[in-house]
Amino acid sequence: MTKLISKKHKKNIVCGVTAVAVAVSAYGFGGLFDKNNLASGDVTEIYKYDSTEEAEVTDVTEEANEETASESDIMADLASELSIEEKEVDKDETVYGFAKADGSIDHVIVSETLKNREKADVLTDMTNLKDIENVKGNEAFSQNGNEITWEANGNDITYQGTTDEKLPVDISVSYYLDGNRISPDQLAGKSGKVTIRFDYKNNASVTAKVDGGDERLFVPFVAVTGMMLGDNYQNITVTNGKVVAEGKTNIVLGYAMPGMKENLSIKDDEERRFNDFFEVTADVTDFSLDMTVTFLTTASAVDISGDIDLTKLDEMVNTMQNAGESLTDGSAQLSDGLNTLNDKMGEFHNGIGQLSDGLDFLFAGSATLEEGVTTINASANALNSGIAALNAGVSTPMTDEEKSAIETQAAQAAQTAVAAQFENETYAAIAQQASGSFKQTMTSDDTVSAILTGLNNAGLRDALFQSVVAQNYQAAHAENDQLTYEMYVAEISANPDAIASIYAYVDGLLAQVSSGVANGIAENGAAAIGDNVAAACQQAAVEAAGQAAGQAVVSGAEGAKAKIAQQINAVQESGYSLVTGAQALAAGTSQLEASVPTLTGGVSQLVSGADTLVSGADLLMDGVDRLAEGSGELQDGIIRFNHDAINKLAETYDGDVKSFVGRMSTLLEISMDYETFTMLKEGDKGVTKFIIKTEGIK
Repeated sequence: MTKLISKKHKKNIVCGVTAVAVAVSAYGFGGLFDKNNLASGDVTEIYKYDSTEEAEVTDVTEEANEETASESDIMADLASELSIEEKEVDKDETVYGFAKADGSIDHVIVSETLKNREKADVLTDMTNLKDIENVKGNEAFSQNGNEITWEANGNDITYQGTTDEKLPVDISVSYYLDGNRISPDQLAGKSGKVTIRFDYKNNASVTAKVDGGDERLFVPFVAVTGMMLGDNYQNITVTNGKVVAEGKTNIVLGYAMPGMKENLSIKDDEERRFNDFFEVTADVTDFSLDMTVTFLTTASAVDISGDIDLTKLDEMVNTMQNAGESLTDGSAQLSDGLNTLNDKMGEFHNGIGQLSDGLDFLFAGSATLEEGVTTINASANALNSGIAALNAGVSTPMTDEEKSAIETQAAQAAQTAVAAQFENETYAAIAQQASGSFKQTMTSDDTVSAILTGLNNAGLRDALFQSVVAQNYQAAHAENDQLTYEMYVAEISANPDAIASIYAYVDGLLAQVSSGVANGIAENGAAAIGDNVAAACQQAAVEAAGQAAGQAVVSGAEGAKAKIAQQINAVQESGYSLVTGAQALAAGTSQLEASVPTLTGGVSQLVSGADTLVSGADLLMDGVDRLAEGSGELQDGIIRFNHDAINKLAETYDGDVKSFVGRMSTLLEISMDYETFTMLKEGDKGVTKFIIKTEGIK
């Protein structure tokens, strides 16, 4: 039987073409949020159409089987004429938006890289940025209005500046605690069920030709937002995104295509392929949130050549219409054939006699057949048992005890090897280096100066001044016993030179003390510092080596088992894997062996039943007569099917699908044409992307 394209299949075509557009918009940023910085994921995976939905089908005859195309064939035909390549650009632009916790933009910095492929001495560019500075070299520039000229000297130029221009997509972040909206600063430190919602609003639109008329369309942007959530977040759920656990950290990614529902006139986007928001909900203790990062991109990084060609779809619809007409004609031929069959029933009687003679010969050979089938069945069951045992072994996950044993053995070996390295010259070298660095740091001018500053801040300078004044007074009093301490202090206070002289003497003493303290600490603490640093390095290296080796060995063992299991369970072109094929073979040979006695007995019964078959020929003739009558009814039904199903399907295709594909082609062109947020010199090619960072909440 065969399946014709239904309304649901038409939906598959529409969503499949949309997936092509999403993939183009997401081109070039697949590795930005990998596990080493923010998160992983393939945007096209999020937006692809779920082809598991069953389509409504209509059964027709086997003759039309070769005329049917599967959904994958349809998509391959639509994309076969498209060529997508990374664009060679003259200007690579990255726009950094720094936002508050609610998503409102605080300031914008734009980084521009001018590609100097010709190694020219001078590069020119157009810009409306302010506060321009060269960030990767010392090449100078001059500016005349919006034109900027760089003395490149054969180099690429990377510069940045600021702008007050509004970003093409607004981000609004709202926070809810136990269902009630709350400001970011009030949420810090709270506990409960927290929801964080990102809403994206597309501000960039252009006027384009669609179905022969002008229409305002939003520039297609793909927005990907990532955040890191600590172990104080539990029971995390994500709408329009996903969460990946990495140890004690949860990596959350959200996806959106703001403006696409409006571009495609989608009112009820149940599958959320074109959502304009994402949100994450979790049970949180002592709420805090690090920064979030949102990446916005278009298809400006690629060149797309060719058009989406609907010729093959046109041919397929025409083929279905032709098949409907052929079925109508075939029903008449079926009626004629049944009449011919009725005329040939006499010859059928003669054939029954010949059948009886052949069955006698077949019965004589059935004994030999039974012996061979028994041998084959025994071999097939042995093969199935061996493969089943292998599959059970490689498919069973390793127990915690097995993992622990392997991990402990590998960890001990790695730790012993690393410890042996430290027992040689490594420990002494680290201790010596740490001791030398400590001495150098403690005896440096900066350290001595810091000690001197600390002594001064503690009031030692003034205390020493008073002590020197007191000592000098004792000497003066010995010469003049009429001189009081108050009189002596008054004389000193009235003599600036005397004060300066005393302070100079005090400062010299403090300098000697500071130097002595620094040298003493350096000499007395160097050896202990060296030993402590070397011991800490040894312990950290041994622990890290043990942990890494244990995890690597367990991961390798599990990976090997999984690979073997995958290979023996991989489904081949026949539709069977090694495991299911062996099972099917064993079941088939067992069934065949059990059926051979029945076959032998059945042949005997067929011989005796040949006479009965002759007597039943009259009944068969009556049945053929009724079939001939029913063929007329079949012909009427096929005519109705051709009119009500196939012709209406062709009308739907000509009305909706062609228009949708044209709209998607226009959106692809708009996405590729968005090459700059700022300015681009005439004739140059550019690529632009946006990175928006929100501040954290502590």
